[in-house]
Amino acid sequence: MPLSAAPFDAVEALNTFINAANPLHDALTAIGTQYIGCLNEAPLATKCVTNALVGVTGDAIAQRDQAYDSKRAMNYALKGICGGMLWVQYFDFADAFAVHAVDEAWARVAVQMALEQFLWVPLYVALYDLPMSAMLNGVKHRRVPRIVGDKFAPTVVASAQLWTPANLLVYSAPREYRLLVSNVFDLAWNAVNSDISASCSEECPVGDGPPGASRMCPPETATR
Repeated sequence: MPLSAAPFDAVEALNTFINAANPLHDALTAIGTQYIGCLNEAPLATKCVTNALVGVTGDAIAQRDQAYDSKRAMNYALKGICGGMLWVQYFDFADAFAVHAVDEAWARVAVQMALEQFLWVPLYVALYDLPMSAMLNGVKHRRVPRIVGDKFAPTVVASAQLWTPANLLVYSAPREYRLLVSNVFDLAWNAVNSDISASCSEECPVGDGPPGASRMCPPETATR
């Protein structure tokens, strides 16, 4: 049958579908409206809770081939809440810095991406992400610097591989929605980072355990 003789117009059919009653569409619209309302009423709390929920979901993805560890998930959720607070403050700072540094929109995005990857992420990983993970996993304080040293470079490199392209979208979004936009990519990142966080433990000191086991912790010594 020739296209011109089609029984209905494709554009009209698409518009009819969009405007038709759709429970899923209505539910998503309602959730979005409620979320925006929460952002307006309590922006910091909403962003932190969202960050924690996305973190737990990413951790569940990472644990899909093993017995689910609820304690690990709760630790990661706690780290996500505190981390969300830090990221909210960082986004505000980065936006203010870029606004005063350059005028063009594309240049502001570039400045914020560089600021994150070369300044903020190394500080965040070294001073919060890895130490917090280690302490939540029961590592003694004196061993935390060793864990940070061992895991720092792989974590920063993994972050750059995922977040360099993702941040083109994150920093193009309005500031109040940046953490939400980044949460979309966080599902993939958290699936990687949760395994890194879980490995920040002292279950298997150096020299013990099967091949491939964690070698993060040095053996106990007599010196203090």
